[in-house]
Amino acid sequence: MAGTPGVKPAVKAVTYRNTGTYSSPTWTPITPIRDVNLGRGWELADAFSRVSRVKMYGATLMEMAVSMKVRCDDVDAGYLALDAVAVSAAVLELLILDGPLTAEGAKGVRAFWQVSDTGQDQAIEGNLFKEYEVKPGYGYNSGTLVTPKAVVVGASSALTETDPG
Repeated sequence: MAGTPGVKPAVKAVTYRNTGTYSSPTWTPITPIRDVNLGRGWELADAFSRVSRVKMYGATLMEMAVSMKVRCDDVDAGYLALDAVAVSAAVLELLILDGPLTAEGAKGVRAFWQVSDTGQDQAIEGNLFKEYEVKPGYGYNSGTLVTPKAVVVGASSALTETDPG
């Protein structure tokens, strides 16, 4: 897979929502997103024994969580979808990439996400933004559970998906 050497400007990262089906996705960017923080860290359980005097650990489960700051826009379909899912407790399929879907080598995650509205700053000097926390949820494709996938964008925007663990 081709990539571009050098600095990767965060402003080129894109979060997409699927407006099609899982098998035939239509990726639509959520444009009022300002800040995204994607975290993927392992829960670690002790695995030490007398083989070493150093405590050693083994990875068990991956915690995957995303925080987003999104400008409130009452006519933007992406913002409205996030807000509706946060209220309804449904899931929303998102593709979160560190570059656009057209950039070969862009990386990220694809999953169905539970969305929580974690606050809205209404400071008098500011514009309205909502903060969301999203975590992987249960989503299905033709009755089959779909688990989160690590994604790399290939030629012609083809996605290569693997299990993150």
